[in-house]
Amino acid sequence: MLERSMIAYATQRGTAAAAAQRFSEILHMPVSSVTDIHPADLKQYNKIVLVVSNYGHGEAPPQCEAFFEEFFAIKDPDYFNGVQFAVFGCGSSKKAPYYLTFTKNVEQKMIELGATKIAEMGFVDSKNPDKSAIETWPVQLKFDEL
Repeated sequence: MLERSMIAYATQRGTAAAAAQRFSEILHMPVSSVTDIHPADLKQYNKIVLVVSNYGHGEAPPQCEAFFEEFFAIKDPDYFNGVQFAVFGCGSSKKAPYYLTFTKNVEQKMIELGATKIAEMGFVDSKNPDKSAIETWPVQLKFDEL
């Protein structure tokens, strides 16, 4: 399989988009909003970073709902077989107990669909001024050579 990588983001207010853009600069990977792609489009990549905002009570950002409805409807346990991935969440701890719930659900679904997680989920909390994870988290990602 030809080695292909992608950063896909789902954003509400732009935090995930900004993080994805910075990750793109650090990792030298192309970036796209999930509003511009379908889950099936991700199958052409074998290295995926998902940057996911959490909305409301643990839901997808409203403008990204169509992508995630399709994503969560996939049932094939080998759908992302051979794909390595990592997930980064953007949310607000003020929304506990829903803080990062949606991001965690996305990560779990990728595993259920056969993808291999290569790192612990990274995150930023909009209620915390420390956004250093946007610089430090992508540096520790180690995709295996395919």
